[in-house]
Amino acid sequence: MTCAMLVRFGIARDELIVRFGIVRLRIPLDTIQEVVLTHNPLSAPALSLDRLAVRTGMSPLSETMISPADREAFLSTLAMHSRLRRDGDRLVRFGRP
Repeated sequence: MTCAMLVRFGIARDELIVRFGIVRLRIPLDTIQEVVLTHNPLSAPALSLDRLAVRTGMSPLSETMISPADREAFLSTLAMHSRLRRDGDRLVRFGRP
């Protein structure tokens, strides 16, 4: 018997919310430095290896990997709600708030 963990993502006014199981991560949008494509197989709240790495700093511990079903729509929505800009297939922070 297998059990798939339900992972949900949401963008509130000023934070990205990632829910998986009983865990809820709240990532302030102004701390996100970049969002890039990744196929990193490390354990993360993502159901696919086609993932987005949400980076809030330079350390590997400051990265959350997610796998939204519609990656393009997610990136567009996140860019609209944050100070991140599209740069090809990734989002990057330009300037300071």
